[in-house]
Amino acid sequence: MAYLVWVEGEVDVAGMIESYLADGNQKTPDRHDLSLTGVCLGWRRTAPLLEALARSRSAASR
Repeated sequence: MAYLVWVEGEVDVAGMIESYLADGNQKTPDRHDLSLTGVCLGWRRTAPLLEALARSRSAASR
């Protein structure tokens, strides 16, 4: 899971999320919506995480 750390106006990335169109990955390039590399979150699972990060950033800046 990814999270951001805000310290006195600076943002440090403390993690990473791999995201693509569909969940998972594939060994052969049969589908255009699946990653060929690492296992990724699909967009339906990524969008709520991005929204949560935006909300937490908004709350931290108050």
